Amino acid sequence: MSNPQTQTESARAVDDAGVQPDAKPLPNKYCDIIMKGGITSGVVYPKAISELAKTYCFQSIGGASAGALAASATAAAERGRKKGLDSFGELDKLPDELGKPLFEAGPSRLFSLFKPATAAQPVFNTAIAFLGADEGKPSRVIAAAFSNFKPAALMGALPGLLLVVLLMLGSKGLLLAWGLVAGILLIALGSGIAVLYALVTRAVRVLNDHHFGLCTGMNEQPAAAEPALTEWLAALFDRLAGIDEAERPLTFSDLWNTDDPKALHEIDLAMITTNLSHGQPYRLPFEQNDYFFDADEMRAFFPEKVVRWMVEHPRRSAHDTDPMRNGKVLCTLPDPADLPVVVATRMSLAFPILLGAIPLYAIDTTRTATRATEEFNRNKEASTPFQRYTAETCWFSDGGIAINLPIHFFDEALPLWPTFAINLRSFHPDHARARIEAENIWMPDTNNSRDDKIGPWTYFDHGVDGFARVTSFLGTILYTARTWSDHRQLQVQGYRDRVVHIFVGKDEGGLNLKMDYDDMHSLSERGREAGKTLAERFGNPQTKHPLSWLNHRWIRYRATMAAFDPLLAVVRSQYKASRMGEPTYAELVARDNNTLPDSYRWQGVEQSKAATDGTELLFELAEEWVEFGSTFEKNAPEPLAVLQSRPRV
Repeated sequence: MSNPQTQTESARAVDDAGVQPDAKPLPNKYCDIIMKGGITSGVVYPKAISELAKTYCFQSIGGASAGALAASATAAAERGRKKGLDSFGELDKLPDELGKPLFEAGPSRLFSLFKPATAAQPVFNTAIAFLGADEGKPSRVIAAAFSNFKPAALMGALPGLLLVVLLMLGSKGLLLAWGLVAGILLIALGSGIAVLYALVTRAVRVLNDHHFGLCTGMNEQPAAAEPALTEWLAALFDRLAGIDEAERPLTFSDLWNTDDPKALHEIDLAMITTNLSHGQPYRLPFEQNDYFFDADEMRAFFPEKVVRWMVEHPRRSAHDTDPMRNGKVLCTLPDPADLPVVVATRMSLAFPILLGAIPLYAIDTTRTATRATEEFNRNKEASTPFQRYTAETCWFSDGGIAINLPIHFFDEALPLWPTFAINLRSFHPDHARARIEAENIWMPDTNNSRDDKIGPWTYFDHGVDGFARVTSFLGTILYTARTWSDHRQLQVQGYRDRVVHIFVGKDEGGLNLKMDYDDMHSLSERGREAGKTLAERFGNPQTKHPLSWLNHRWIRYRATMAAFDPLLAVVRSQYKASRMGEPTYAELVARDNNTLPDSYRWQGVEQSKAATDGTELLFELAEEWVEFGSTFEKNAPEPLAVLQSRPRV
């Protein structure tokens, strides 16, 4: 869970939630759900969610990238439903609305949400030409590049044009013919090189000037008729959640129904972002908030009311004065309860190059300047003002860079309700897209069924040759580094049976911003079938399917208890063992206050005795466990799970 509470306590938080008397009765079952990133593939989620909402109340919702967008919309809709609104009905209609053109023969509403910066428009237009069908792609891209960089094309063509003119004025016969051929080749080569140079230099300049992205998610022109992505998201979340106040955004405390991050939460929402400056993923909202922001900079990413709320709701700074960056005093990022949901969503949804990274700031305690400031403030005279720290930039980009399917979110060893996950996969080479959308999703049929439609294969070298095969190889290296942990987790029993896989074609979803209405409708209906399948298997107590909710609970018990066996065996054997005269762990536990080490000592005799006695009792029980032959590893679900210590993300 995103806070230290059990599913039983979470259920009580939901049961005690205030629901309007005229609202439709809420479902009496609970579930958690995790959604994978996938840019425009996210259109599969609304109808899947609306189907599950008929059977379940959503307690905890999470995702990464486009999955974070869907998670935030789901959490907002759940809050709206508790207020008596038909928020899931509105969510169900969303894919069809996004797929409709804004005007006859115009782009879809989905495409219109991605508004590049003015300086980035030529690069964006050229990049868009890469999307869509492979047929005719080279000519489409070349035409787009020349169309968007006409001055460069003309300048590059000038030497060849000059050669042609001179030849036509002073040459005849064979010399003129060969000269014209050379001139035409020079025109093509010169204009091509010039256009490529203009494209690359413009792209580099734009990415540097616009936070490493072609789009910020906002309109550069405030009076633009159609909203950009972040403006649209902010309005959508407020509307689904029933936030009526024009001057405030939906915050995490609105979902939690409390300001305390450690209290019982009515609705939990969590997502992943990647801190490129730290080189690791982080969970949102931040559990440890040490960040600051530049209000003017944030206005490039978020609507004015969102930025104003953030400025007016700062957390209490851990420092005497807020730090500075580039000569400006920074604002403290709000506490998790006051953080607008759209801010966290945009930090997770920052697909590299397409959407700019979000800059926050933190104090780097490893810097010499930071230590000097700390020393000055510690030893200064009482009348001397505090010296401000200098903050360093932390660039936050797409959550899917590090974890694209955070299936570990909200997990319990022995769950009282399911945590579903929706995964997006490419079609298997032996299972082409079916006309019936229910056949374009997949879940395992038995505990030990063969993964005949998914498996661990990438097929990166199928159907490609030459340069494309090499680039596919390099791309798969990056893909494997990003996703191996997710894929490995999906093979574990107790995880795999609660994940529905939705197959997405090459020209569907992903970066295909120009996806047409029919493809978008098909994808969203695929999502509906996924939601129906999950609800039927896990929400129907009369189901005869072998992978039911009852089976899932049994598998989780067997897998969890089997994981204790090897851990207890190792710890028990090494607790009283010693090498080269070193103290045993038992002696470390029972040492007095005069014996090193000094860190993390027991807080008094009572705690020390309880720890010593408790550990001994545990290992006595472990010995009896083995003596009576009650090992849980026999016939346990495979692959066996491993209990290990790792940071919580």
